[in-house]
Amino acid sequence: MTMLAPVFAALVIDGFRNNLDNSSIPTEALMQTGLKEIDGFIVPINSVSDAKAFYELSIKTGKPIYGWRIIPQKDKDPRVSIQQAIGFLKAKEMLTKNQTVFIDARKMFFGDDCTKNNRFVVEMYDELQMHLGGPQRIGVMTKKALWTEQMCNMKWDHIKLWYVNHNKKPTFGDYTMFGGWKTPFVKQFDQVKVKTEEIDYTYNVNFM
Repeated sequence: MTMLAPVFAALVIDGFRNNLDNSSIPTEALMQTGLKEIDGFIVPINSVSDAKAFYELSIKTGKPIYGWRIIPQKDKDPRVSIQQAIGFLKAKEMLTKNQTVFIDARKMFFGDDCTKNNRFVVEMYDELQMHLGGPQRIGVMTKKALWTEQMCNMKWDHIKLWYVNHNKKPTFGDYTMFGGWKTPFVKQFDQVKVKTEEIDYTYNVNFM
């Protein structure tokens, strides 16, 4: 796919906790990673502190949060995970109408049991629809190999696809169709480390 504009570089920090925590990355370090702009922070909603930290970091850097990523937890009912995450974000007024909520499906819990994996993800999706009013603001983050093998290539092209391929190329030229998606919404194309945290580089023509 031909790039329509200069590369959009989004920042994703897995495991970021608090700006005041000694284990976190100072904002100054973030600004020195080589990114021309920091446009999004997507957090796994595992705790209240996660969401608050990303919200505070967004304010501190003056960059918006363009979406939220929810990582499934095997020991928790998938619907409950969504209820708690969305409930908290709405209560704190952190979820806006232009944000997409992504289901992180890069690692499934039931091996190659497609039936169980599909049911788990679909239950998360169904609950999200109830809270967001439809599929327009819902996406899934995954890899082609995983989706093909562990989800039996379930057709899910009615929602946005965020696919992962760390080939260091900020284009969709490497994309080959799976899951019914003819065109991806966003691609994670690289990952580097700043101190103890991983920073993911993301390409998306939709945000340019």
